Amino acid sequence: MLRVIDLFAVENGIPVAGLDMSHAPHGEYSLAVLRPSHSFRKLIVGFANPSCVPALKIFQADSVVVSTNGEGSHTYSYVIPYAFAPNSDMCVLVPRHQMSLKAKLFYATAITTTRWRFSYGRKPKGQRLETLELPPLPAWVEKCDLPDLQQEFRGLMALANRCTPLRQGKLRPISELFVIQYGNSYELNHLKLDTKGIAFVSRTSRNNGISARVARTGDQPTPAGCITVALGGSVLEAFLQNEPTYQGRDVAVLSPVKRMPESAMLWYVAAIRQHQFRFSYGRQANRQLPNLKVPECPKGLAEP
Repeated sequence: MLRVIDLFAVENGIPVAGLDMSHAPHGEYSLAVLRPSHSFRKLIVGFANPSCVPALKIFQADSVVVSTNGEGSHTYSYVIPYAFAPNSDMCVLVPRHQMSLKAKLFYATAITTTRWRFSYGRKPKGQRLETLELPPLPAWVEKCDLPDLQQEFRGLMALANRCTPLRQGKLRPISELFVIQYGNSYELNHLKLDTKGIAFVSRTSRNNGISARVARTGDQPTPAGCITVALGGSVLEAFLQNEPTYQGRDVAVLSPVKRMPESAMLWYVAAIRQHQFRFSYGRQANRQLPNLKVPECPKGLAEP
């Protein structure tokens, strides 16, 4: 068995908290900035000006990255088909010898499968990552067919360039637009599961935030038509709930100060999510949510 350090030099990412970023690529904001994620589609936290990032921390296409932090994201590894800068919760593996794209994909997959060895309290960092054992490269790997990842990415970037960030209108704090309350703060293991029961909203980024259905408790469920926002875990994952819900820990419930049509509510869901790059699993949004500024909904969407 080979160790990671035998095959790769391990490079750390950079702190990006103060880095000026755009939510979509445009003009000088062309360098993708990555964060840990359990999903390839959610790796990009924003786009920065390459001149604002140290040259040694800009990595070229087809580099291998490893997520080193986050309970839901640690150890996930990917081959990135574009130039990027990683944040400080990621490592980049630079091959010590010439390595094909297929080999890199194999080793990224192999590292991901060791996820069970680690946890939020035992992260795949430093010596733990460097001494991680990997299987030798099987002969069949180089015979596999691969899609043209570069072409697929160029198509996605062209689409992103046509998408204008939500920058229209006056910026207003969320607290001026919504009444913000903490949810029930229930622990799911203390509730009775019921497949036909009340939707239970947790800090997940999936399934509209709903992770289970539970039997009714002594508390009244939150009515439909509210926005739920994860303050921890998948921070600032926001969803418009079209049914009554209960909530787990660190989930805020937003009710509009004035009557608001569904189109406007969805506008603010998207606007809240645009602040996700400011936070992480270790930097939650409990105190900051009321003061986050979002652009006012355009008149055409705000009208019932």
